[in-house]
Amino acid sequence: MVWEQYYGKIHFDAHLNNILEKVSKDDTKFVKEEIEKIAEEYLEYSSFYMSKFYKQGFKDCLNLVLNCMGGNEYVS
Repeated sequence: MVWEQYYGKIHFDAHLNNILEKVSKDDTKFVKEEIEKIAEEYLEYSSFYMSKFYKQGFKDCLNLVLNCMGGNEYVS
């Protein structure tokens, strides 16, 4: 699984394999599940902020267009 983010790519599988190589065989399943939970939470967190900034950028562009057309009301 590769997640493309604003600053590049996150190679989740490569990091997961590097960590699991250092963990004892007894703890491998637990560590893998916990890392996958962290990865899912990170994905949700980053998608929330990407959506938030996308909406703010769209609003700013709309305000710029309205202002250039002579309107002085801003979209809130």
